[in-house]
Amino acid sequence: MEETSPPAPMPTPPRKRSVWLLIFGVFWPCLAIIVELLSRSCRSTFFDPLPTWGHLLLTFTVPLACGLAWLRSHHPEKPTSPWHRLLLGAAWVSGSIYTCCLALLSHFAALFSVFSIFFFHREPLLTILPFATLGPLLGWLALWKARRCLPPSPEQTRPLAWIGAGLALVFFVAIETPLAIFHARLTGSSESESLEQKGARAQALRAWGDEALLRELAYGRSLQIPSPGLWLLSGRAFGGNNSWQGSSIGPELARDLYFRVYGRQFSEKSPDRQNLFLPGRRDEEGWADEFQWDSDQGSDQVGARLKGLSLHSSRLDWHLDAPSGLAYGEWTIEFSNQQTRNQEARCQILLPPDAFVSRLTLWVNGEPREAAFAAKAKVKAAYQAVVQAQRDPVLVNMVGPDRVTTQCFPVPAQGIMKIRLGITAPLSEGGNLHSPLFVERNFAVSTQIKHTLWVQSSTPFDSSLPGAMVQEGATHTWRQDVPDAQITQLAFHTSTPPYPVVWTQDPYEKTKPPFVVARWQPKPARPVAKTIWVVDSSASLHPWASDLGKVISKFSEYQPMHIILPNDTGFREISVKEVTASDFSNLFVGGRDNAPALAQALISAREHADPVSVIWLHGPQPFSFTETTSLEQILERSSRVPEIHAIALEPGPNRLLEKLYRHVQLHTHGRCLDMASLEKILQTALGRKQDSQWTFSWQSSAPTAAEAHPVWDHLARLAVFQQVLTDYQSGKDTQLLAQEAAQHQMVSAVSGAVVLETQAQYDQAGLKPVDPNSTPQIPHGVPEPSKVLFLTFGAAACVWQRRRARPARSVYI
Repeated sequence: MEETSPPAPMPTPPRKRSVWLLIFGVFWPCLAIIVELLSRSCRSTFFDPLPTWGHLLLTFTVPLACGLAWLRSHHPEKPTSPWHRLLLGAAWVSGSIYTCCLALLSHFAALFSVFSIFFFHREPLLTILPFATLGPLLGWLALWKARRCLPPSPEQTRPLAWIGAGLALVFFVAIETPLAIFHARLTGSSESESLEQKGARAQALRAWGDEALLRELAYGRSLQIPSPGLWLLSGRAFGGNNSWQGSSIGPELARDLYFRVYGRQFSEKSPDRQNLFLPGRRDEEGWADEFQWDSDQGSDQVGARLKGLSLHSSRLDWHLDAPSGLAYGEWTIEFSNQQTRNQEARCQILLPPDAFVSRLTLWVNGEPREAAFAAKAKVKAAYQAVVQAQRDPVLVNMVGPDRVTTQCFPVPAQGIMKIRLGITAPLSEGGNLHSPLFVERNFAVSTQIKHTLWVQSSTPFDSSLPGAMVQEGATHTWRQDVPDAQITQLAFHTSTPPYPVVWTQDPYEKTKPPFVVARWQPKPARPVAKTIWVVDSSASLHPWASDLGKVISKFSEYQPMHIILPNDTGFREISVKEVTASDFSNLFVGGRDNAPALAQALISAREHADPVSVIWLHGPQPFSFTETTSLEQILERSSRVPEIHAIALEPGPNRLLEKLYRHVQLHTHGRCLDMASLEKILQTALGRKQDSQWTFSWQSSAPTAAEAHPVWDHLARLAVFQQVLTDYQSGKDTQLLAQEAAQHQMVSAVSGAVVLETQAQYDQAGLKPVDPNSTPQIPHGVPEPSKVLFLTFGAAACVWQRRRARPARSVYI
């Protein structure tokens, strides 16, 4: 009998793909991930499930493994890929971790889902949130279905799932370790720590830090547990509670740490975006339109950037007067508030060298209102009282050399607030005028914003930026729209030197002789036997490292020098050879406290009998890191204190400079824009290049045309400003000095300016606004020199006729 071959096996019919696997294993986990990325609801309430890209990659292993299983389930005859087995094992670990993290929350998800449908049906994202909470649990259960959908695997490939699980676990521990170290270092921070402890902490946070997380703490946001691993260790995933809690450090300490670690202010960047797709407007920086409490409102601090608050427009008008070596400018600023509540705009402005504010105007209901000038404490108290009443004040106070703070409240909701600052500025050596600029602010400045500039003069001048120079009769004018990024480098130069002797009548003087005479004379040079250099090694000066090495090496040939470099734990002394080494730039990291290094410089200087100067090359110092008691004690008590020449290489707030401002030994210098300007400043500071300055005297009669040239009355304001500063640094009665400064309508070290909304508010504060006709103005046209002389001598003649019966007074210098 003929044998018959067995029939060929029937092909395995294709399976029907599981819809449930696709829904619960792919779509639902992906929905949970996307909702969290958009809303960050879990991060802001419980813990951050996706703090790094590694965590995001780990979570996507679940929908990826389930998706591949769903695709392969239609062809059961094909063996499972080894890579798929590895992926499946990794997905088991990921799903188990996140299921445990959300175990307690998952119990309430179903109930809250019904609740959200009824009460949040108008907000789709809020409706989806409780459903998304079930994503990890449903994805983990779907992995069981995915395993059953896969065809059998050869024996040799089955351990691959365990290998994948082990690799995923190792990967999870690796990405959690830096976060755990950072969290442990951060939660141990304290205001009472020593400088060495704070330095060591800054070094650790720099190595293991999370910049976005620390920045959010600096903005005042409460920090929950920053990762799923720490959430599990805390026990809170299952209702427990132990020492692994969120950080409790306050915003002030967080801001201090942020600068120490990264070397820049926290407010230079906005906080991480949160709740981006919740209802509300996003401003030009991408911030959500959510409530932000302004804890610094009405205080002396500029503080954090406020959402929706921005610079709306900026206009600068300048008049340069070469004969007097002075300039007067008016900066008109508009602030815009896109929020639904009133906000306060605050900023610190860096004025041109040796300049001061001589006018302040606020527009109220479209009408300009002039300021009242008085002692700083008095105008500040008036401002704070009106802020509490939610009315319209603006306050300007001087906080340091060439630095004023401006506060405006309220910038109305969905509205604009307009102010104007009048600035009197002496032209620096060589006839240079630098533009004022913001060095600290709590509002945004869009990249689209441009400062509208107009500069005029009766003599030719040029600018550091190309612009259309137009001559209209005897007036030379320059106009251009300048981007905010270029305003730092903007300067104007006139080659016409001032007259050697000039005079003006002081329209505000009531006690001293009324005529001010100024002589352009060389500054007395002080020979220096040795210099001590304090070089700020913060990250902001890293671009200067190479130039600093060259400059220090060059000046070391002239005289002996001692170099002190601040670091995280205090300071270190280095040699010129180390400064010129190729790795010198590696020392510029983080943000360094310069006070200990300056104190050491003064201690070293007192040990020398010969004259010693301290050269302080610095960047921003936005916080008062340590007590400056020892530093100020030496400045106040020592009979042999060296001069401190503070040279800012990068613009920014400097709290240490603000504290030392009242000491006569401190000398600040002009803007340092490049290596050439730095060398010029150093040559002047060390007495190798002679500088000139105005010296003032007061007399009872006007000089003749042969004796002096008449100029505008800004000369009198400058004379009083410098006299008040000198007397303030000498320790004279600040109340009398404040009266003198307020009488001359200027913001000085002892006086400020405030604009209030109504006369009743002025009366309540005991203040009187100035007469608008007495305020300085930008000339609409520059008259010919002959007309100026005619008008000036006519006025002088009238004054002389009025005062001729008075006995002559002695000259006051």
